Amino acid sequence: MKRLILVLALLFIFQLNAQRDEAFVDQQLSEFTNKLEERSISSWFSVKRYCTGSIEMFLMEDGSWCSSKGTYYETYVVWTENDGASMIKKVDNCGLFFSIPLKSDELTKFFNENLNELTTTTVKNYRADNITGNPELSTSIHSCKRSYTFRNSSGVSETNYDLFDLSTSEKHPNIHYKHNNALKIVELDKMIDEVIENLQSKFRRQKQ
Repeated sequence: MKRLILVLALLFIFQLNAQRDEAFVDQQLSEFTNKLEERSISSWFSVKRYCTGSIEMFLMEDGSWCSSKGTYYETYVVWTENDGASMIKKVDNCGLFFSIPLKSDELTKFFNENLNELTTTTVKNYRADNITGNPELSTSIHSCKRSYTFRNSSGVSETNYDLFDLSTSEKHPNIHYKHNNALKIVELDKMIDEVIENLQSKFRRQKQ
């Protein structure tokens, strides 16, 4: 019996050999966007969403298990096809998902119309002026982040921020709260939230 349990444990560990880290996600994203470039699609943006330390595990179509190695990263790429169709693709620690056509061009239109602000303004760090320097009760800190990459004919630019910087509290108000939440990058992220929520049941993994 002990030998059987050991064998089953080894098989389970073997099935988890699909563990992937951030480098794997970045590689998959790079390979896909390079294919867009090869088709003369040089205008697109992506957002990597993650919460430091979160781990996800998925049962793959072939019966194996895939677990994120460390933090789970999910990235979404949005672009416009040569025929004008707006598309979105998901990439995570376990590989690529099939591309999905969007019902409207609101994301790509917003991207094109606000590119300058999206790439030149930044989310400011949480700052509270009423910190006394005396010990305070510890509070939970958001560790969820956004990492944007914008690509157009002028080149590539990146924007990163922590969702904690968008929050505030009654005890220690964030003086940058209004500034941060009025930024176009935050507005774009909310738009993507809605799109992702509406498409959750439609994302299908490609065979790895």
